[in-house]
Order: sequence, then structure tokens, then C-alpha cells
Amino acid sequence: MNTLTTPITAFILAAGKSRRFGQPKVLQSFAGIPFLTRIRQNLMQIGIDRPFLILGYQARELIPLLPGKDSFEIIINPRFESGMFTSVQSALRALPDSVLGTLLCLIDQPHILPQTYHRLMQSATDNPHNIIISTFNQRGGHPIYLPASLFEIILRANPQSTLKDILTAHRSLILRIETDDPGIREDIDTPEDLVRLEKIFAFNKAQK
Repeated sequence: MNTLTTPITAFILAAGKSRRFGQPKVLQSFAGIPFLTRIRQNLMQIGIDRPFLILGYQARELIPLLPGKDSFEIIINPRFESGMFTSVQSALRALPDSVLGTLLCLIDQPHILPQTYHRLMQSATDNPHNIIISTFNQRGGHPIYLPASLFEIILRANPQSTLKDILTAHRSLILRIETDDPGIREDIDTPEDLVRLEKIFAFNKAQK
């Protein structure tokens, strides 16, 4: 069972096949540091010591290779081929009742700045019953925060649904927080993306 030091936890979604990248993203590094390590360091700074890591494709083969694998609560989504929404559902089933909400993080965003996580966590702490979406130039990205009031709704939803469907249906709960982090709008789909984003964000990451 996940031992929570805060009533807010985090999911790292990493269940896909990484077809366009050609290798499992969960094993990749950004500027010499594993994606997982970078994301976990940011989460530790905001009090989340043991985030949930959701795997799917080749999960059993990947687990022994994960950097710092014992630092995560690992969940395997058997329905990963049906899309990201099923990974969110798999993760929610594992949560204790005491959780107020969760941050939703993507494995292919290791470049997100630490202050973005701090700002999101502060907003979630102040507004635990809202959906909180990080924005840059008023355009939304990840990570986002989901309140516990949505958990059962998501679990009961058709697995073919999308998270966007849920957010649209509950738009009255949405609180948008503007950041100075353009990385929230970027993800790493290909090796070329990795090279490009390292050039853009690695220096800033080291300086912030």
C-alpha cells in the first residue's frame, strides 16, 4: 500500500508502446538523467515521496530495468491498448480513501520545471476540490490535478472515454493556473523531440 505523507498523491502515466519513439520512454534519459528520476525529484520536492507509476506494454520486462523502481508504487494496466484513460482508471482503483486528489504526470515530460510542480501543488492544497490545469500563454498542458470528487465518475465511465470528456462535463470545477513554463505544452514523442527539447530546456532546468 502506498504510504502517503500528503493527502495529495501523483500518477506517472507510462503504459504506452512508445511506437514513435522506438524504445520504452520509461527507460530514457533527459540531459543524462532518467525521465523517471527527474519527475520523481520534482514530486519529492512537493512532498510526494512514493508516486504511482502506471505501466502497460511489456511491463513485466521493464520493471527490473526501471531506475529507482523501489521508489514507486507500480501499477500494471492490462487494458493499456485501449488508451490513457484506462491507465487513469487502473491507478484510481489503487488509491486509499484518504486521498484528496492526485497530480497527473506524463512520462514524456521530464523537462517540466520544479516551480511548475510547486505552483500546481500549492493551488491543489488551497483548492483541493477543483480540477486544476497548468497553462502557458493561456493554453492548457500537463501536469494537471484531479480532485477526489471525480474519482468515482472516472471509474464508472466507459473505458473508451477520454479524460477530456470528463473535464468538459465538469468544466465548472476547472481552475486554470498560468505558469512561465512552456514545457507543459511539449512532450517527447520521438528521438528528434528529445534532442530538440534537451537543447531548449536542459539549461533552464539546471538553472531554475
